[in-house]
Amino acid sequence: MTTLIDLVYASPLFFLILFIGLQRFEKRQLINGIVFNFFLFSALMDAALIVIRLNNETLNNIAIAAAIVVVLIVMFFYLFGIVLLLWNAYIVWKKKVTRYPTC
Repeated sequence: MTTLIDLVYASPLFFLILFIGLQRFEKRQLINGIVFNFFLFSALMDAALIVIRLNNETLNNIAIAAAIVVVLIVMFFYLFGIVLLLWNAYIVWKKKVTRYPTC
């Protein structure tokens, strides 16, 4: 079990080094964003494991409250992005209908 936890602690460093290497090679690739998201996720997981292993109830409650707030904010932005994409699709659809009338 400790080997798995040590591996989880080392994964943010691995993804950060991989991201920096890929970023220096080519800045405009999709894989850079994916690797950076893996880095962020593994760093948050690492921070969560550190908080859990401290066994401080006050700190755990604060971390849970902060995690709930962050999840709600992320969900809001995803929903906002979906609404904007649908709005854009509606505008493009309306412009296409008026531009190319059917015979």
